Amino acid sequence: MYSDSTGNHPSNVTCGDPTCFQCNKDRRDFVNDNIDWYNRVTESNISGVADNGYIMYIYNKNASYQNTSSSTFYDKPFVLVNDYRYNTDNPNFQIVDSFAITEYKDQLAIIEFLQDYNAKNPSSPLQWNRSTEFLINEWDAHNFAYNCLPFFREHAKDADLDNNDGSFWKSIVWYFI
Repeated sequence: MYSDSTGNHPSNVTCGDPTCFQCNKDRRDFVNDNIDWYNRVTESNISGVADNGYIMYIYNKNASYQNTSSSTFYDKPFVLVNDYRYNTDNPNFQIVDSFAITEYKDQLAIIEFLQDYNAKNPSSPLQWNRSTEFLINEWDAHNFAYNCLPFFREHAKDADLDNNDGSFWKSIVWYFI
């Protein structure tokens, strides 16, 4: 058993702390089912907790109730996502500092959370609609560019998961052009 009082530990170990989002599915489910209450009591503004225990903050400039731009993030590990689905040309979510998340199961949990969030909070006029496989491929393309192509590092550090980048190879080719 792994012991870390912050709950910030690798996703492949268990700390045993009953308050740890990563280890306690019941706590994740309770918070997700009672998100408004949790935010009011803790004075936070999280959007929920992904299945891997990552605290999800989704900033949407069009929704005044989610203004994370001036927030302090106390809970870790967390993921900050900019919601740009209201961009009428190319709706997308931007995962800030996505390069730091490399494990497939962590990426999958975050993407599934975003897909569920999108289903519960649809955008208009255009819908954000991407398959899980293509989203993970695009995220991996950003991570590849960040780690292997230093001249693209600044652009590749955040994964922009948009409707127009529908294939892994298209994403890779785009980085080399």
